[in-house]
Amino acid sequence: MKRLIAGLLTAGILFGATGGDMMENVHSEKIDEVFQYFDRLGRHEPVDEKLHAAYFSDDFKMIINGTIVLSERGQMKEHFEHLQSQMKSLDVDIHEKIVAEDKCVMRYSFTKDGVPSSKVIAIFKFRDGKIYEMNEVAFQSANEKFDFMSK
Repeated sequence: MKRLIAGLLTAGILFGATGGDMMENVHSEKIDEVFQYFDRLGRHEPVDEKLHAAYFSDDFKMIINGTIVLSERGQMKEHFEHLQSQMKSLDVDIHEKIVAEDKCVMRYSFTKDGVPSSKVIAIFKFRDGKIYEMNEVAFQSANEKFDFMSK
């Protein structure tokens, strides 16, 4: 993945990419890093507040199905620890990622404890190189009991 991103950055420099194109590449790489971190959380690695500070703005908001679940970055640790308490493992499969200007639209799914659990379409918004909003529309199967709405 990093070679692909490095190649895209090089291509942008060689072929005259605009500043907006270069920023899109930076945002794309940041999203990749965030999802690598989410993958590690799904394997019960410790929540890393230093990474939260690197990736997310102080006023970060997480919105799921129209409900504000987190209203600031400081709430992320408790939220992720709550999620980890509900599972043995959580895998994320990214199906699509489209980055344009200061936004990234993604389609991904979660597999909790080896069973498909949720399908998500999300919009991530960037400001000053950090994610300030993560707005997800999530669908869970009828028998799923994964509480991703609690803090």
